[in-house]
Amino acid sequence: MAIGNLAQLDVVKADSEIREMAESLEQLRSGLYTKAKFADAITSGNFEYEYRPQSRKDTLGIALLGMRESLLKAQEVDNERKEQDAIQKWISEGRATFADIMRNEANDSSKLLNNFISNVVNYLNANQGGIFLLTDDENDVPYLELSASYAYNRQRFIKKRIELGDGIIGTCATEKETLYLRKVPEDYVEIRSGLGTANPKTILLVPMKLENEVFGVIELASFNEFKNEQIEFVEIIAESLSTTLLNIKMNKKTKEYLRVSEHQAEKLRMQEDMLLRRMDEMQLKQEITERRETEATNLLESISKIRIKAEFSLDGNLLTANSLFIDAFEYSLIEIEQRHYSMFLKDIDLPVWEQHWRTVMDGKPIDTESQFITKSGKHWLKVALTPVYDNRNEIEKIQFVAADIDRLRTIITEQTELLSEIKKVLVYISFDAKGVILEGMENFNIPKDKLANEISIFNLISDESATMLSKQWSNILKGEAFRSVDVFSSSKDTMNWYKGEYRAIKINGVVEKVVYVGIEVSDIVDFSVTPDLQWYLNLYSIK
Repeated sequence: MAIGNLAQLDVVKADSEIREMAESLEQLRSGLYTKAKFADAITSGNFEYEYRPQSRKDTLGIALLGMRESLLKAQEVDNERKEQDAIQKWISEGRATFADIMRNEANDSSKLLNNFISNVVNYLNANQGGIFLLTDDENDVPYLELSASYAYNRQRFIKKRIELGDGIIGTCATEKETLYLRKVPEDYVEIRSGLGTANPKTILLVPMKLENEVFGVIELASFNEFKNEQIEFVEIIAESLSTTLLNIKMNKKTKEYLRVSEHQAEKLRMQEDMLLRRMDEMQLKQEITERRETEATNLLESISKIRIKAEFSLDGNLLTANSLFIDAFEYSLIEIEQRHYSMFLKDIDLPVWEQHWRTVMDGKPIDTESQFITKSGKHWLKVALTPVYDNRNEIEKIQFVAADIDRLRTIITEQTELLSEIKKVLVYISFDAKGVILEGMENFNIPKDKLANEISIFNLISDESATMLSKQWSNILKGEAFRSVDVFSSSKDTMNWYKGEYRAIKINGVVEKVVYVGIEVSDIVDFSVTPDLQWYLNLYSIK
């Protein structure tokens, strides 16, 4: 025993004193051996090894029991540390995974939400999950909308809108606190699997919030209990998701603000360019206006020298008049100043001139011809009435500019009378391009019931004349003159002979009408002989 050998001792038969000593040594050896076995068990990690001290005074045995308790506590602490390390590692790895998801899908909120919820369900070994985002309707009323889901029974969320405070999802958003249900209502949700459908055991609802502002709710359903660290993890990543969604929202707003700013900047640039162009145009217009004003002034001065000119107030009273006006009307300026224009007009012309005056007062110039009353008689003038504007673009007076057409009107009257006399001798007829008579029907005694119908020249002349005219019609339309002697017949009993010429009248190269000017020669034609048409053509030298 002195050298550590604890093998069992043989107790020899001896007297009682020696035997007692031997038994005591054996008892000591046995105790030490039991302690050694206990120490070996502790060393090997078998803290369940059963050991009892030999007595309350067994100092070594009690010390060994104390050592076992200390080692048990150290192991528990180590296990807890390892467990916490494993939890922290699990949380850290999860946060890194979801950080990658949120970073990679930061530009597409739909993909972000769908990838997020599917990974949450898988990472927590849950069965179902959904994300309800807080949004506003067209009336700016906030509500929760199912924006992403994983493994949900589609029939449950046909209605994707949930009002705030409605149900546990609405309550979670309103109270802004995590809700963990261990007793799930039977009809709340079903989880479908290959074995059929079943109700979940637990429901976890975590608000997505950031600085007390709620962005939505994450809902998870599982057949298993959610651990505290799992709930804490969901709360952490829910806050991270809220931050990402806020960044996406802010980025969208920033892009929109940037787009609006760029649009406004471009609009301002365009407006500036337009303003500069308008300023250039205004300057050019001002230069043109000044030049035109100068030209107008020079023109008015020239007109004053060669045209009858006067100015009237808006009421029609004479303000100023040049010498040609004074000469034409044979009054002095003193006699007619501030007199109304009606003193120069016949009563029959006053209603027309009153209408002219109203038209000019509306800003529209008038050109007209009138016979005016002078001091000694009457005089024809061609008049232009023009409004004159002030700096406020308001009409301040009426300008009267006239040309003396008294002699011209006399010539026109004489020519009209002469033309009337000529028309009594000549026949004038006009047709359209097809030969339908437009004017000149009064030259023939056509019954009134036929005048309402279109009458062709080819129906008024003899068949022989119509045949020859038909052959020449295309040439006439091209601009060639055609002379002929024709027999005009307005009825079976009436036949008249005319010698004349057909000619097309064109405007801008287009035939406006065809005219015929001729003279009746019936009084020199002998109808008793009834010569053929060619004879008459030769007689009148028609080619």
